[in-house]
Order: sequence, then structure tokens, then C-alpha cells
Amino acid sequence: MERAEFLGIGTNNQAEYMGIIRALETLTEMKAYDIVVFSDSELVVKQLNKAYQVKSQQLKILYHQAQSLIPGLFPIQFQHIPRSQNSKADELCNKVLNQQA
Repeated sequence: MERAEFLGIGTNNQAEYMGIIRALETLTEMKAYDIVVFSDSELVVKQLNKAYQVKSQQLKILYHQAQSLIPGLFPIQFQHIPRSQNSKADELCNKVLNQQA
């Protein structure tokens, strides 16, 4: 399944969190379980895996929103992948941004 939407102006980490939140919302609707989420944002993955603290106030809001969706999808894993292995996400992002121009 693919999904892309314009989020407005924000940081790459905010966009990563929003992408994960949208995915978790969709997976919840599908009643999915035993999920593996891949992201090229090492920071976001480490925060969601509780290896890093969330210091940014803006990211704390998104972190808590994502965490609130996790219990219904348990077990769930968040794994970091290199950006070079995530070209489809870049392609979808560029498509949405080009539509906004």
C-alpha cells in the first residue's frame, strides 16, 4: 500500500513521524498485528524504540501520538534502513511536492 500527502512546512523528522503515524492509523483500521515499520530516520526509529529521549517539544507531541497507536498493533518493531534503500518513499514525497509547486 502506498500513501502520500502534503503536510505543510516542517522538519524531516516531523514528516517521518507523520508518515509513521499515518501508517499506524491505517494498520489499526486494518486490524493488523506483528508489524515491522522501516524508516530512514535513525533518530525517529531510536526514539520510538526508546533508545533516545525525545527532547524537541514538537516531536514529543508526535511521539506520544505514535505511541498511543502502538498497543493495538503489538507486537511491533521499528527498524532503521539506509535512505538508499528507501527510494520509493523519496519518489512519493517528490511527487506530492511537485503537485504543490
